[in-house]
Amino acid sequence: MKFFSLAIVLWSALLACGQDITPTPSPSPDTESTERAKEQEKAVIQLLDSAVSDAGSLRLAQNRALVYGITGDLYWKFDEKRARALFHNAATEMLNANAEAETESRNNRRPNFGQFFTGDIRYQIIPLAAKHDPALALEMLRQTRPPKLAEEMAKYLARDPKQAIPDRGGFNPQTAQAQQEANLDQQFSMMAAANDPDKVADMLKDAIAKGISPNVLPLLQKVYAADEKKGMQFADQLVAKVSDTDLAKQPQDLNSVIAILRSATTTQTRQTPPQTQPVTADIAVPTKQFSFNDVQLRSMANKVVDTFMLPSNPPAITASMSRALPTLEKIVPEKAALLEQKQAATSGTGGGLGRGGGRQQAAIDPKTTPESILAQLPTMNDFQRAGAYQALSSKIAQIDDDARANQLIDQIPDADARQRAQDQYQAGKVARATQSGNLDDAQRMIGAISQKSTQIQKLVSLAVEFHNKGGDKDIDSANSLMKQAKAMVTQPFEDGDDLNDLLEVIKGYGVVDPDTAFNLFDTVAEEINEVVQASAVLSKYSRNDRNFKKGELVMRVGGFPGDTIPLYRCMPQIQMLAKVDIARAGLISDKMMRQDTKTLIKLFAAQGFLSDGMPPSQPTGRRQGFFAAN
Repeated sequence: MKFFSLAIVLWSALLACGQDITPTPSPSPDTESTERAKEQEKAVIQLLDSAVSDAGSLRLAQNRALVYGITGDLYWKFDEKRARALFHNAATEMLNANAEAETESRNNRRPNFGQFFTGDIRYQIIPLAAKHDPALALEMLRQTRPPKLAEEMAKYLARDPKQAIPDRGGFNPQTAQAQQEANLDQQFSMMAAANDPDKVADMLKDAIAKGISPNVLPLLQKVYAADEKKGMQFADQLVAKVSDTDLAKQPQDLNSVIAILRSATTTQTRQTPPQTQPVTADIAVPTKQFSFNDVQLRSMANKVVDTFMLPSNPPAITASMSRALPTLEKIVPEKAALLEQKQAATSGTGGGLGRGGGRQQAAIDPKTTPESILAQLPTMNDFQRAGAYQALSSKIAQIDDDARANQLIDQIPDADARQRAQDQYQAGKVARATQSGNLDDAQRMIGAISQKSTQIQKLVSLAVEFHNKGGDKDIDSANSLMKQAKAMVTQPFEDGDDLNDLLEVIKGYGVVDPDTAFNLFDTVAEEINEVVQASAVLSKYSRNDRNFKKGELVMRVGGFPGDTIPLYRCMPQIQMLAKVDIARAGLISDKMMRQDTKTLIKLFAAQGFLSDGMPPSQPTGRRQGFFAAN
């Protein structure tokens, strides 16, 4: 009995212990994912709030406008009311920026050419608002339009289409500014009235009356979808407008007609053939697609051809010929042949096409063969020859036949150009092998490239491909390739190319090993601090410096390859790292010495995190050649 009682006590104790040591259920993967998403959203909102707070300490109104504009764009998905308030703040600061620019112009401190065109902060900010609310964007565009630009726009809209516009060598900057402004106004108006057919028809009528613009094509589509007959009547009015315009005296209108024709032929090529089977109630009927008829297309194309065939055209007109030829060949092939003959004659005489001449244009032509470019080299000047070498290398790089490619490369007379062509051809082979999945072959080919920077780019690209395959051996290969690429980077940096090489490596590690990517970026942060601060000091002694004003970095929505300010070159890397860890990417701003760079880092990180996908994987920090690959 005692034994039985003891057993009961022991069993109860075991049960009690069992209850105490029962493990707590671990959170499900879905719960962890939700919690992480909440943490990341909180981190990005804090980053945006911090950037908005920074804006008040910035000296330049255009910088404050940019901060408010970008944060308004990014805040929209979280709090539309606050986003609208930020856009209104941006509009106020754009007005302040206009006043600052006017004061600058009066004091003649800086040349004012293009002040309201390529350098206008409005054209960077207002399209951000248009993504969310076109009516708001239209309001901002009109509210912040500088008075001088409004005057030029009124002159442009009231111009006589048969009267020549005074220009500077074929280009009139005031007219270009006015046309840009008018096109944006029309575009935003169209977007705002998209769901009102009557308003769209009124806008289309007004747009055709004011001038020629590719912006009328979406309007034509909307009117045509609602009323086919009315749509074709408006198309006839547009064709009549083109016929009544002296395109030789209106270069902007000529370019617009070329754009309309190109868009029309592309749309017709892509349209789906008519269905041969009856449509059932369960199948959605596609929207009726507008297209110009043959008579309308040929009428506009003949007008363009007649303009080009005039005996003495200004350079701005003649330079458009090569760009228009591929489209004209589709519509009026018999007339395009005449243009080709004139172009050939113009190429032989220089034809006033500027330093590049017709031969440069011919090298861009997709139909020009590498053999043809080689044959023309002896007749070219140095400037033409430099461009031709770039085009030649691009074309050779796409050749699959090793024997033909090597034979062409051997015929290049300049040793440096020959080596560049060889490297580009080898890089093309690596890219093709990578795309086809032959990664081991691609790895062997990289060693044949002589240029270090190209080798690094290809090693990084290949490492990412191995990593994406996901196998253990593939991951090992990816890490090995990244170590090889990292070892090739020259440190400390001797020039900007060395910085670009490290950025390329960081981009690869952002996929293969993000922790290493973050650590490597510390070196870049030091370089940004040194270069930006030194550039700010030097800017005081250059009246034409456009990167700094009042000692502050002029902010931009984005940079470009080869940007003299390294911070803008780093934008893709910052955005990639933000996708991995937004909180850690935001902390990069703490490593910046200046307030302007701190704020930009926060904006870049927030943009990267909130973007739909990873930033595009493109070679870092080098300008693309003048000639596109064909």
